[in-house]
Amino acid sequence: MAHTGSHEERIIAALDAIRSGNMADARATVDALIAEQPNYRLAQLLRARSLRHACDAAIDHRRRRRQRTEQCAR
Repeated sequence: MAHTGSHEERIIAALDAIRSGNMADARATVDALIAEQPNYRLAQLLRARSLRHACDAAIDHRRRRRQRTEQCAR
């Protein structure tokens, strides 16, 4: 759910969502803000951070799955 309000209020809402672990809500808020203000650098930075977090989480998941598979093969 994308939040409404001033740009600053929406950035704070996105940061609160990140802190609470609700990455989907944070991403929706940031994406809506970027759609309105494409050159808003802080919003672009938050988007990049959320994408990196998603990639890191996927890599960690694959690494854990590979480790479990190797343990089972022993």
